[in-house]
Amino acid sequence: MPQMITRRLMRGLRFAGCCGIAQCSASGVSGTALYFLPRLLGLNAVKLMSATGPATNNRDRTRLGDFFEALVALSLQTYAAANDAQLSPFRDHDGRHEIDFVIHREDAEAVGIEVKLKSAITDQDVRHLLWLKESLPDQIVDLVVINTGTHAYRRQDGVAVIPLALLTA
Repeated sequence: MPQMITRRLMRGLRFAGCCGIAQCSASGVSGTALYFLPRLLGLNAVKLMSATGPATNNRDRTRLGDFFEALVALSLQTYAAANDAQLSPFRDHDGRHEIDFVIHREDAEAVGIEVKLKSAITDQDVRHLLWLKESLPDQIVDLVVINTGTHAYRRQDGVAVIPLALLTA
């Protein structure tokens, strides 16, 4: 019975592209070995581990960006819930301005958050956050960009830049 379950599981994993079977030879011993290729959002381990290098195409870049944004959302949702706040995406009525996340509380205070899969943040990256602050000056208490950098800092325009690694520390 356990062998049947194992075979079914392995067939399913192979079908999903998560693992495979290969002939190998190591230290003079040859045989068949099982190898795992963990996948997340269609990215295998090699692509995930090379996230700092350029994506091979726009599709890979988009997928990796979606993965990074989902990871940030998970962290933010945890912090928001612990502080009796809500996490929401934001888009204005005509769709010209979009903010990845807004954390807001019942007292109407809110923080605008953009997520960028890069380390160097430009004026272009914060333009929607600055628009939000200008549009709702009494409600927006802070603006944040979460990125892949190595250190946190505050830009001259007041936007805080925080690497995800520091956010989850």
